[in-house]
Amino acid sequence: MARRAECIPTLADQNLIQVGTVLEVMPDALPPGAVVADPRFRARVVSLRGRQESVEWEFDGQRYSLTELTNILADRFGVTWPWGYYTFRDWRRVGQNVSLWDEAEQFPR
Repeated sequence: MARRAECIPTLADQNLIQVGTVLEVMPDALPPGAVVADPRFRARVVSLRGRQESVEWEFDGQRYSLTELTNILADRFGVTWPWGYYTFRDWRRVGQNVSLWDEAEQFPR
């Protein structure tokens, strides 16, 4: 079976994500009292095709893979992952109500 295309390239192909798009952690994953607008829980897309260093964390300005940043948020800030280890279910585009994963599922991958 062929591997599914990744979420960010799929959404980029549909012009839903570009370099500079801001992503935020899904509200259900945030620790108690946290807000999605907190820069600890936001990242900006800096690469549409690569996995490594594809986002820039608003909190420290450094580049990470989204998976690496997801792990940092869990370890340092108490973010939980209600959907298990599915990174793209834990993030959404700012202003959207669905995860990157759910958005990408609408398109052939």
